Amino acid sequence: QLLSYMFRVNYDYNNKYLLTVSGRWDGASQLAEGNKWAFFPSAALGWRLDQEEFLKDVTWLNQLKFRLGVGVTGNSAIDPYQTKGAIVSLYYPFGSALAPGYAASEPLIKDGAVAMANKNLSWEKTTQYNIGLDYSVLNGRISGVLDFYTSRTTDLLMAMTIPSLNGYTNTYANVGKTKNFGVDLSLNLVPIQTKDFEWSSTINAAYQKDEIVELANGKQDDISNAWFIGESINVFYGTASDGLWQESDAAEMAKFNANGHKFEAGMVKPVDQDGNYIIDSNDRIILGNKN
Repeated sequence: QLLSYMFRVNYDYNNKYLLTVSGRWDGASQLAEGNKWAFFPSAALGWRLDQEEFLKDVTWLNQLKFRLGVGVTGNSAIDPYQTKGAIVSLYYPFGSALAPGYAASEPLIKDGAVAMANKNLSWEKTTQYNIGLDYSVLNGRISGVLDFYTSRTTDLLMAMTIPSLNGYTNTYANVGKTKNFGVDLSLNLVPIQTKDFEWSSTINAAYQKDEIVELANGKQDDISNAWFIGESINVFYGTASDGLWQESDAAEMAKFNANGHKFEAGMVKPVDQDGNYIIDSNDRIILGNKN
């Protein structure tokens, strides 16, 4: 469950300068004791340039507003009771019968790979800065919004795999930091406007780049979860392919098969990144972005 309290204050000076300040206190029941509540402030400034004296006589300009904002948001999107841990029911052979029993985690049975409890699980927080421009000209025939933004996320809340030595194979944790930069453009056009007919069009364009800044072990990649410093958090990581093996590749194929592979014509031809004629974990690369 989520419980929130919030406030907002708006201030308008001379219909030119706008200020909005707001704050939220959010509490998430699924997070750990002592980490359930967090405060998320935000502030925004607006400047209506079209109301300034030096632009009031520009008849074709209907709206021109410059915006500057900063704010913090939170994420607590995990399943309930992830900080408590769970047990798995199963049956053990006991003599000639089956006896009921319980285990902390048993990945070999259905729904048995429960997440390890994390009593330090807290809010993921994102601080975002944005600069924007709202405009409208020619009696609204051309209007739109242009936004530039950058953000930094800390205490990233993620499901992650862990070594099974402790009896579990996965857990939820606050694993690191990411940063993000993006541009959003919206353009509204009314090419034709008559008494009986109107043609309007909307064009949207966006660019976004995100990358991992830091993980649980600092600036060290987490290969088991396919998380790499300087790369997007959602990447494909694996062995690249170079089409299919052909009959004409028999000589090269034999060099791989001499090291234990069993390639044949028609099979996928992997790329040997280090040139040693052995396809292993050293040949895995980042193949692309899932987004």
